[in-house]
Amino acid sequence: MATTPAQSTTSAADIDLDEQLGTLEELHEVLDDAEQNLNLFAKGQGVSAGRDAITALDWAARDLTALVTTLTDLVDAAARDDEA
Repeated sequence: MATTPAQSTTSAADIDLDEQLGTLEELHEVLDDAEQNLNLFAKGQGVSAGRDAITALDWAARDLTALVTTLTDLVDAAARDDEA
């Protein structure tokens, strides 16, 4: 009796979405670190903490912009697939 290999039910969009969720989790960590640094700065515990927070927020903003673009592309692709 011949058996066929199991078909994968994971699509490329699902894999890409998982990657984007990982990116979102990383952004959450960066924002938490920035918040801690801003709190240190606000308490007068060093200008370097403020600078570190600004740097982290700058990178997070760039990463968030890329994330939104990618997620928009995924949603648009899914919409086209549904229409087809």
